[in-house]
Amino acid sequence: MKLIESRGAAWAAFALVITVLILQFCLGPEPWWTFLGVFMAFMMTFFHLLATYMSRAKAISRQLDFWAMIFGVLTVVSIIGIYIAESAIYDL
Repeated sequence: MKLIESRGAAWAAFALVITVLILQFCLGPEPWWTFLGVFMAFMMTFFHLLATYMSRAKAISRQLDFWAMIFGVLTVVSIIGIYIAESAIYDL
């Protein structure tokens, strides 16, 4: 069994994203747009977790993994966008 098909690894990634989300909330008041990166990461791990549980339905599993990949790309893009926006706003 490959690591990417492992339900345990999918749950671990999902738990890590939830932990990061909770820590980001605990750090203090942030503008709403700073949560976009964590939201995209949450959606990526959630879709991949669903895909691991739907592995018997190959077409559905592939579609869910495709959307997980899309959200993964959007995670990277949003983190870069948040960095650029904060650099412009806070003059880092």
